[in-house]
Amino acid sequence: MAKGTGKIRQMNITETKQLLESISALDNRKVTPETIDAWHSVIGQIPFDIAKEALKLAQQDASIKYLEPRHVFGWAKEAAFRLDKNKMPKDVKQTGFAPQPTCTDHNKPILSCKPCCHRIHKFQQAHGDADLHSFAKAEIYA
Repeated sequence: MAKGTGKIRQMNITETKQLLESISALDNRKVTPETIDAWHSVIGQIPFDIAKEALKLAQQDASIKYLEPRHVFGWAKEAAFRLDKNKMPKDVKQTGFAPQPTCTDHNKPILSCKPCCHRIHKFQQAHGDADLHSFAKAEIYA
């Protein structure tokens, strides 16, 4: 998206040229102004970051023998999905550890909920570790 506008910014001709140059580095195709214009007419509406990811996916597709703009266009939806998945907030991503309980007040994983972590910490300071788990089970966890 273009900053502050809420609109998705389409790729410009210079970015299309960059994509073609990276393709050329692999298959030695000629990058001419006519080639750039032709590719831009097919994939120019795709945002550059999505087009770069789609290009990578298309280049990894074993069924594609000679890369064409339709291949980049065809992989754009999957590329956008993968980029969105990678942009998820860190507190939503899986941690790789055992599942976390969810707080009842905010419906967040407990380690991602600052107010609930603060309550647990305050209880621990006042009462120590002995009843901490019982307190958290009764007052915080879902």
